[in-house]
Amino acid sequence: MTGSSPICSCNASSPDAVQLSCSLLYADGTVHPVFANMAWTVGDVVYARDVPRMNRIDYYVFQSTSTIMVDSSVPENYTCTVAFNSPTDISYDFIAMNAPEFSASCSVEGEFQQPRSA
Repeated sequence: MTGSSPICSCNASSPDAVQLSCSLLYADGTVHPVFANMAWTVGDVVYARDVPRMNRIDYYVFQSTSTIMVDSSVPENYTCTVAFNSPTDISYDFIAMNAPEFSASCSVEGEFQQPRSA
């Protein structure tokens, strides 16, 4: 559903690493698109920045997903904050040149618990 906060997830990638993902659905057009700008932080420290590609879901609905790999032995809480950049390659005078006023975040712990054996 568009208009909601990003969704964070954590998946085991290997015995030593986990894959953290931050995904957002949003409405946009194909002419002069605005790209999602995703920043991964641990506390106040920026861990990674990403401007992932836009994947078209429907005519005006897009999904952007940022994925990072982290050490599975470090149980840090990672926050993904999403904002948008200004539109690019403006060729029409009537196109707004400002970035949308949007900021939302989600958090996920970078530790994957293996199911216990019985």
